[in-house]
Amino acid sequence: MPLSDLSMNHLDGPAARYEPQRANHGVLRIHGFDFGGNDASVLELAVKTFPMPKSTTNVSEIDFINHKRKFPGKTTYDDIAVTFNDYIDGGTARAIAIWRERIKGGRDGRVGLKSEIARDGLAIMFAPDGSKTRSFVLKGIWPSSDDFGDIDYASDEPVIINVTFTIDLAIPGIANVKLPLLEQAGAVGLSTPLGSTG
Repeated sequence: MPLSDLSMNHLDGPAARYEPQRANHGVLRIHGFDFGGNDASVLELAVKTFPMPKSTTNVSEIDFINHKRKFPGKTTYDDIAVTFNDYIDGGTARAIAIWRERIKGGRDGRVGLKSEIARDGLAIMFAPDGSKTRSFVLKGIWPSSDDFGDIDYASDEPVIINVTFTIDLAIPGIANVKLPLLEQAGAVGLSTPLGSTG
């Protein structure tokens, strides 16, 4: 390989072909969220961190003489650990608490049916200018654990809410995802309209 081929022109300047994906360019959206009289924006605008979906496929082996043949088995999807900023109006904490109450059945012992407590979600990563998106549809998402933070008289740090979500499936590759809430949050004046896939 000629030394000239090792230049950094693919990362910088007019000839740039690659732009690194930033870890702070993403949103988590939960469709059909209606707990506590809130809509999906109460969670979407409060998200602090979340992982993109991860999956593992079991390997099924069949013995044949002196060898093994391997076949794909069942696929499982990791839980999604999400941290939320606890804003002072209490909307985020209240919505999560009501959702969890439907699952725990703490008041009357009745646990909600899966069809009642599970929703579909969307994990989205987008380019700095919003020109490209990549996403996963999260099927059957519901919160399996919660942690509403701590009180500490020696600290003035913001309170963080930690929630673990369980999912059934994560389906990649949905194109042309619209990101209207980013404009509400102040991401306006971009040269390329948000949501186009480029």
